[in-house]
Amino acid sequence: MNSKIVNLNLITTYPVKWNMYKILRDFIQNFYDSIPNEQFSKRFFYEYNDKCLMMKCSNVSFNYEWLVHIGASSKTNDRERSFAGYFGEGFKIASLCAIRDYNLQIETSSDNWKLKVIENEIKIDGKSNSCLAYEIKTLKENFQDTILVLDNFKKEYLEIFYCALYSFYYEDNPLFGEKIYSNDNCSIYHRSDVKKYCGYPSSYNSPGDGIVFAGFQARGSIKESLIFCYHKYSDNDRDREFFSDIDNIDIIIRCVSELSAEIAMEILIIYKRLWYLYPKGKYGYNSYYTVIKNLILKVEEDRTLVDKFTKLYPKILYARKIMSGDKRALNERKQCLFWIKENSEYRLVQDSFKYLNVQSLENKCSQENVLPQINRPTICEQKYIDILKSCVKELFTDFLEIENLPICNVIRNVDASVSGYASLTNNKKKKRNIYNYTYRYKINSICIKERYLKKECFTSALTVFLHELCHTFGGDKSESFSYALTEALRIIISNPRIVEKYKMLWESLYLGV
Repeated sequence: MNSKIVNLNLITTYPVKWNMYKILRDFIQNFYDSIPNEQFSKRFFYEYNDKCLMMKCSNVSFNYEWLVHIGASSKTNDRERSFAGYFGEGFKIASLCAIRDYNLQIETSSDNWKLKVIENEIKIDGKSNSCLAYEIKTLKENFQDTILVLDNFKKEYLEIFYCALYSFYYEDNPLFGEKIYSNDNCSIYHRSDVKKYCGYPSSYNSPGDGIVFAGFQARGSIKESLIFCYHKYSDNDRDREFFSDIDNIDIIIRCVSELSAEIAMEILIIYKRLWYLYPKGKYGYNSYYTVIKNLILKVEEDRTLVDKFTKLYPKILYARKIMSGDKRALNERKQCLFWIKENSEYRLVQDSFKYLNVQSLENKCSQENVLPQINRPTICEQKYIDILKSCVKELFTDFLEIENLPICNVIRNVDASVSGYASLTNNKKKKRNIYNYTYRYKINSICIKERYLKKECFTSALTVFLHELCHTFGGDKSESFSYALTEALRIIISNPRIVEKYKMLWESLYLGV
């Protein structure tokens, strides 16, 4: 049996720090990449006894020279297969950290050789240095298996070993449940009931039971109990261990692009809780809005499935995102939301569902006679409106901008969810009244329900009219609007004679006096 020592150009003080998980993952990766992944569970074996972990891969052997050079890898020039690793440094750096930082003893054998990882003293410019080295023995017979033995392996490391082992893609991975879909490029599974070990790859700030695999390794986590695996992924960023939410979504969308319409619908239903999610950013490439949209576009390819979906979910309505400057649409949306609160069997979803023949919230509310039907006032109604304007001008000279009070139209449908509303545009000048309230909006027009333009409704009509005029100070939920409206009501209460004068005029108008 011949023996020799081969020094590596790797000084043991080289400033690299790998934790036990990364060390074990890279050791396993050498076995994983040596055989097709579908055979991994049948050809990879391990055993732990008395502080000794043995890993073996059957019917595979290689030349130890691949373990000598940094950057050398038997996978580098193989274009026919995808691999979990390709930097050619895993075994060398993993060995360095294992013996230096964790006091492990490492031996590996394959073909006709056996190798022990050691530290060896060398001279550089006359000074002693410790470098990583291999003590290599040549055997008389050839072996078809590759074996790696880690001695002084503490029992507490076993959980980390399982964590690393389960981070590779293979069908018999205990974390994998029922298969949903698979082709050469991707696979999708349900998650099994097996719990992840502590330290399993997880996306920052996104813990979840689901897993995202890319290039055959677990890289991220998601909330849904699904496993998305995109096999053709390659990433040359060696420093990025785990995925962000953006990366996870990118992998999921790549998988979705491979699906049939039927499978896309199955996953769309699993993602039901995210149907009404809109992106916070302008385009939303990093949000599940994009995932849902891509699933919907896949389902749309099969019109039979579209019909099936609308029958399964007849009580969903899509609500498009409205820009903050579209005041009219925002007013309509507010009225529609009042309606949907009273009709809780309906559920809102994102606008992409229109491709599945889902009706919009506004169209549904229009059919239900919820949205206001606006008309010009009759002659009699206009006289009532003129009385309201005269009353406001006398009471609120210093409070409201009363030189040009807005036109007032009438809401005809009795089922409309609002008593009135104001059409607003931003007021660029932002002037203040003597009470120090800022005129934030210009009121273009006001609408008031016709039922308030009746003999017995002066007080209610004045309240609605004044409420809408006070929107010049802000929206319904704004603090500025609340304070201004409170002040306006105080002014009315403080001037009962003026209010009574216009009330009598209102009622006498109805009597024709």
